[in-house]
Amino acid sequence: MSFVSICGKNTIRSTSATLLLLLLLLLTLTLPTAVEAQYTYTTNKGTITITGYTGSGGAVTIPEIIDGMPVTSIGNSAFSGKSSVTSVTIPNSVTNIGSSAFANCTSLTHFVMPNSITSIGQYAFSYCTSLTNLAIPDSVTDLASYVVYGCSSLSNIVIPNSVTNIGFAAFYFCTNLSTITVGTRNNLYSSLDGVLFDKSQMSSIIATT
Repeated sequence: MSFVSICGKNTIRSTSATLLLLLLLLLTLTLPTAVEAQYTYTTNKGTITITGYTGSGGAVTIPEIIDGMPVTSIGNSAFSGKSSVTSVTIPNSVTNIGSSAFANCTSLTHFVMPNSITSIGQYAFSYCTSLTNLAIPDSVTDLASYVVYGCSSLSNIVIPNSVTNIGFAAFYFCTNLSTITVGTRNNLYSSLDGVLFDKSQMSSIIATT
């Protein structure tokens, strides 16, 4: 085999490897852009608030960074009525979930919130009729009024130690709600046999209708 033939083959291999690396780099750059394109958003002082979702649904993982800025808030009604969404994972950068943010997501069965969340707005999960379980992060202090209103499949909810206020009608029309678990170090609320009480367990608090 001639020297020229060997050099030619090595050149082809080198060119192919370079093209493959460039293709992988292009895919790496394109995929985040495609994900970001599923959201509408506003910016405020270098942070992102998601205001809408235009994706195809299914399992949704909200990005931590959009356009080089951290996603810190899910805006009011951002996912409202997105019946094709089946699960949502919120990144650690998010601190606020707005009013009605996921209202009427009727196929939503699974929702993951990090401990960065401090605020959840009214009606945030109202009429998520397929949602069966919800764990509130141990960073939220206030459960807003009507927060899971009309979640007719919800059977279990976990209230952490951090919660100091449960708003009016928070659990109204959660007709299958059978188990409420409260953190043992919560100063205002407690649970016994799946029922929500005040700390002294002298009076029941929960109302579902």
